[in-house]
Amino acid sequence: MQDNKKTIVEIAALNPKKIGSFEELMIDLSLELKRMGIEPVVVFNEEVPLNLKSRYAGIELARLSREKGAFQFYCQLFKLIRKHKPDIVDFHFYPFFSMMTIFVSLCGVRNIIFTDRCSGEIEEKKGIKKILSLLRTKFMMRFIKKMIGVSNFVVERDKTIPGIDASKLVPVHNGINLAKFSCVRNDKEKFLKDMCNAGKDHFVVMSATNLIKEKGIEYLISAADILLKENRDMMFLIVGEGKDGDELKSKVKGLGLEDNIKFMGLRSDIDQILAVSDVFVYPSVWQEAFGFAIAEAMACGVPVISTRVGGIPEIIQDGVTGFIIPPEDHIAIAKALRELYQDSVRVEQMGKKARERVERYFNMKTRTAKVIGIYKEFL
Repeated sequence: MQDNKKTIVEIAALNPKKIGSFEELMIDLSLELKRMGIEPVVVFNEEVPLNLKSRYAGIELARLSREKGAFQFYCQLFKLIRKHKPDIVDFHFYPFFSMMTIFVSLCGVRNIIFTDRCSGEIEEKKGIKKILSLLRTKFMMRFIKKMIGVSNFVVERDKTIPGIDASKLVPVHNGINLAKFSCVRNDKEKFLKDMCNAGKDHFVVMSATNLIKEKGIEYLISAADILLKENRDMMFLIVGEGKDGDELKSKVKGLGLEDNIKFMGLRSDIDQILAVSDVFVYPSVWQEAFGFAIAEAMACGVPVISTRVGGIPEIIQDGVTGFIIPPEDHIAIAKALRELYQDSVRVEQMGKKARERVERYFNMKTRTAKVIGIYKEFL
């Protein structure tokens, strides 16, 4: 008897060192596919750490690494496709014009989807480069059935790529695990004392991001320098790691603010830190595809101050769930923080509206249903 079981392979250019919102999405999507009788396979750059594997219970995991060079990488990919014979391959964090597109198609996969999660702008090409780019894009689009953009910004940006087939572009916003990121408040006094030696009366400002220049943390530090000269009962918690971390820590040390600006490193309890935070700041200076951290904070009932870049304005309602400010403007960050510091009632009101917005528009379950609806078109 012929085996009619369907298989969908999700390939993500990601090192799964933690269970963040993207990993939560992969888990939720995979479990829902299994309930439908479809076999999911989730592929990362590295092995899932042993302490996290239980979160992927019942989901087949695989590794696809470039550490031994391109030849070995494509050998691994060939074996993966030959083993699972997927009906659909969905790429995450890869450029759609990657050679993987052609390779996977040559391996027999007829339904290739790209979920575009990439931040940044499209580089404008001129002359012969523009012509070559157009021809390449038109050729690649022959192999791709659908391109899912994680925000309207991503879709509209991708429409400007010469040669793109706009009919294959569809927006599906990212979603958040509302059960994990909730408005339930911890014992703020104990949690803050244990974590950073702060008290319950501190006004806690949190940020969580990669410590790279594109994320604009230097502007948050400059804003903190202004505010801490006015009020010493503010605590700034910066979660994350990255290549510019040492430079940012040196800036804080040079300003003498180590007692009030704490670098927390990579954390797995971001939801708990958000639960004791008053405001979340995301000062990105480049075109963000979406902004998981923003939606996570809003789901926890925390108002957000962030910049008018990329897909961020699709998440925040300016003046309702937080503030949208210009990028590279530490004065604007300080002004918005000062306004909320001085008005606890508004902080509470904005936090409530933020949670309601995430429940309505950025629910993980809703996103999973929309993505499966797209998959069904090709099964």
